[in-house]
Amino acid sequence: MPTRILVIDDSPTLRKVVSSILQRNGYESVAAPDGQSGLDLLGEGGHFDLVLLDFVMPRMNGYQFCRAVRANEALRDVPIVLMSAKSDRIREQFVEQTAAIDAITKPFDAQALVTVIENALYRVEQAGGRLPVNDLLIQESPSMTLRVAASDVAVRASRVASDVSQKLARILAPKVTGAQRRDLSETHLAGLLAPSLTPDVLRELGRALADLPTADRAALVMWGDMSALPTGAVLQMLQVERQTGVLEMRRPPSISGEEEENPRAHGRPSQWRPVPGGSEVTITWRNGLVDFVQSRGAGDEFRLGRFLIEEGLLTPAEIDDLLRRRESDPPPRASRPPPSAGKPEPRPLLGDVLVQSGRVTEAQLREALSRQASELIYEVLRWKRGRFELRRQPPSPQAERARLGLSVGAVIMEGFRRVDEWRVVEVTLGSFESVLQRDPMAIEALGAGRLSRPERVVLDTIDGERTIREVVAASHMSSFDACRVLGQFLEARVVRRRVTA
Repeated sequence: MPTRILVIDDSPTLRKVVSSILQRNGYESVAAPDGQSGLDLLGEGGHFDLVLLDFVMPRMNGYQFCRAVRANEALRDVPIVLMSAKSDRIREQFVEQTAAIDAITKPFDAQALVTVIENALYRVEQAGGRLPVNDLLIQESPSMTLRVAASDVAVRASRVASDVSQKLARILAPKVTGAQRRDLSETHLAGLLAPSLTPDVLRELGRALADLPTADRAALVMWGDMSALPTGAVLQMLQVERQTGVLEMRRPPSISGEEEENPRAHGRPSQWRPVPGGSEVTITWRNGLVDFVQSRGAGDEFRLGRFLIEEGLLTPAEIDDLLRRRESDPPPRASRPPPSAGKPEPRPLLGDVLVQSGRVTEAQLREALSRQASELIYEVLRWKRGRFELRRQPPSPQAERARLGLSVGAVIMEGFRRVDEWRVVEVTLGSFESVLQRDPMAIEALGAGRLSRPERVVLDTIDGERTIREVVAASHMSSFDACRVLGQFLEARVVRRRVTA
């Protein structure tokens, strides 16, 4: 009887390719498009020797599938191999948590897949068919990975303090003689240290301090390093566990101006570059859904006004005028909260100003906030370095007002797709300092009426003088969407790079 393998992946192409590889190598394969369908097949009583499981899927993702399987006494020993474009980053964390027997990174070749399957089946045989299931996975209460004791936080803070102290001591040691070390005044130390605090040293200290936990230890639920636990895995976990709280994700300043996704990416538009002080994205969660996302230092393209401009609801000049008026005009008296002693009245939110002035409807504002939240999540999915902290704390007034209730599953899948597509777009565009010019004959042959609105917007910004970077900024579109259109134009010869003398 041939070995029977269940293939679970939302990509029809991958299911077909994997099934073909299995059949050529003597395995019997059955395919399912998502975790729920795969679970149904297992529950129907059919025997499977192995499950090949994608991690990011609709309806039921890989983590949810594993949790359901391991909670079922009849299924808990089914061996699982994870397949994911991010499996090289989730291997250490989720292979253990899901009791998966191995993981393979997509894309993979036929021989690599067969080797992983053979090794997995051999390990199952050697273990007598019993798997060391992680009990944390099958508990109905929130996963212990979401709990951090106050003592753990104290240890972390102590480690950071020790690290910073060692860095400072290493800087000062060559400048202090043995005799001086016995009698160093604060003034003398300050005089020695100040000239040594170069930009490179300050960046190094900043990276060390970025690991410092929040002062509110009681509210801290989860923290971690993005280089160890990928952003997509964190977001999926919070949704699966139906968590409520505020997730802060901080990325340190770039090193030597290089972007982290690809060394060539320093050519990307400025909106995609990390700012000198780093970037921060805050996500407010309610029962596993995203209510609000806001940012600091992520770039102008993530401001709310940009989404309204892109939809044609307002012009850049109108946004600037409204912002100036917001600074100078007090909020309507009916909307003012009771004043706090010694505190200035808060400025009215741009969204409130727009709705109260009749410039946008509540529905249009909500749509813009949802798009802003999604694109900020796309952005943090690209981060390979940084820290995250989930805290139990009340939502901000903006989050309480927005209450978007977004599910992150589809957003994460779209974000991963964008990360992959960016690599192709970068190759097509080359240097972002190139100047583009239109080809009138190619545009006439194409027919301007056949262009979509985003394509017309991008084409209108190309004047033979602007660089790619400037075209993207002038389009008031997301960098991803604008650059994708530019890549299509270049491939279709609708525009071309201007040749400089």
